[in-house]
Amino acid sequence: MTFKSSTPLQADFCSLEKTFRGHRGAVTSVAFNSSGNKIVSGGADNTVIIWNFKDNYRAYKYKGHTKPVTSVKFTPNGNLVVSSSKDGTIKLWTPTLEGRCTSISAHTSSVNCVDVSYDSKLLVSCANDKSAKIWSLPNPKFLSSFSGHTNTVRSCSFSPDARLIATGADDRCVKVWSVDDTACLHTLQGIQDDITQVCFHPSGTSVAACSLDCSIMIWDIRTNKLLQRYIAHNQAINSIAFHPNGQLLLSASSDTKINCWDLTTGLLSSTIHSHTKPVITVSFSEEGSLFASGGEDNSVYLWRCDPKMAYVDPSFKQQSSTSLGKSPRIKSQQSSQQSHGYTEQTPPHSILRTQEHSATPPRSFQEQTQPSSVQQSAQHQFTQEEHFHPQQTSTHLTEQFHHPFYPPPAEDFQDESSDDEPDPKPQQFAPSSPHSSHEQPSSTSPPRSSILEDNLLTIMDQTQRTVEGHTKLIEALQKNMDNLHQRQVSSEAKLENIENTLLKILDALK
Repeated sequence: MTFKSSTPLQADFCSLEKTFRGHRGAVTSVAFNSSGNKIVSGGADNTVIIWNFKDNYRAYKYKGHTKPVTSVKFTPNGNLVVSSSKDGTIKLWTPTLEGRCTSISAHTSSVNCVDVSYDSKLLVSCANDKSAKIWSLPNPKFLSSFSGHTNTVRSCSFSPDARLIATGADDRCVKVWSVDDTACLHTLQGIQDDITQVCFHPSGTSVAACSLDCSIMIWDIRTNKLLQRYIAHNQAINSIAFHPNGQLLLSASSDTKINCWDLTTGLLSSTIHSHTKPVITVSFSEEGSLFASGGEDNSVYLWRCDPKMAYVDPSFKQQSSTSLGKSPRIKSQQSSQQSHGYTEQTPPHSILRTQEHSATPPRSFQEQTQPSSVQQSAQHQFTQEEHFHPQQTSTHLTEQFHHPFYPPPAEDFQDESSDDEPDPKPQQFAPSSPHSSHEQPSSTSPPRSSILEDNLLTIMDQTQRTVEGHTKLIEALQKNMDNLHQRQVSSEAKLENIENTLLKILDALK
């Protein structure tokens, strides 16, 4: 069980600080303590490990679960570590060398996720028995149960003020519940496969969910409206995490990549290539300067964010706390949306535009509505294609709202069914021409739009060749990292055998 400082692996907004290795199976969950100087991780090897960042501090490894650990959390006050497992139990550990444990037989089947309220007084869990339950802390006592999903509940999360919880399940629904009376306030639909994780935006006014269908969807829970949808990866998305400043979102996928999304523009900000196998979990520290990731390569990576991108504006915290006081506490007045859920996958033009990103460079830009988006996409590690719905305008988001999750004007949420006007057509890009509207250009010269398209395709071909060269270099580096990791694992096994032999000798001498 080792951890080491690493040569910083630079990305657009972060650098690799440390690598922690000690699990003998996939790392299934990571979480920070409130001070941001420790990480707790759970693994498929049935163990829970607390990692200290300082080199001269040892890690604590706890054994008690009989099946893989599915989720781990520090309580915000730092007094306990909570873990859930496929063995159907929840364990409360004291984060000390002794690691005293209190076990809860929480559900009748595998417990998939746990979360702790901001005041460390409540614990929520969900399981394969299609239910979520709330428990009191620090002395665990069952308080209430939430039933309504028709299949395995995979993820659960408290809102920042702990008045609501969100759950996501294999029935492809996200449900938002009231903690006070266990009433289901919202049922959010649109995802096409099993949901892997749900989480609240730091403002408490919206909920995000990721799925095996490679998508991320974000809803405004005050209006039941879809805010954003991302086709974020080429394979299943296993975990997502909002940055505390509310402007960035991380997604971890089975394609071994971690993507960072800028929520103010709806564009991909950065892609991190570090793990050599599927990435299962990702989590930000409370102040947002660090984040951690873990996956099937049995490793936990600690990253430091660029201070400029990770800055948390104090005014945003104040606005968030104000909006929290207005969180929904009663059922929505739109009964039809509550009973059937939100089924529209494309939001109206007044809500944030839907962004779909592809990892394969596009061959044509006929669907682009603005050339500036083409120029922007060339700055990423791979070219992205934006698909705009015909109802959506090209107005920049920051010109409409101060923040993508603050409420737009009331008229923007009018019922689309009552709108008799035809859908506006997308704005078409046409180069300026010296000819008047009554004059026709010479038939011997090609149209300027055709020349522009040829130039764009040439730029795309050059960009694709550059990306392919970088991809080959990254693959070679990943192979080298994998070889080094295998050597390290072999060395650790030898050291463990030596340690066991010495212990046997000491026992014999006693």
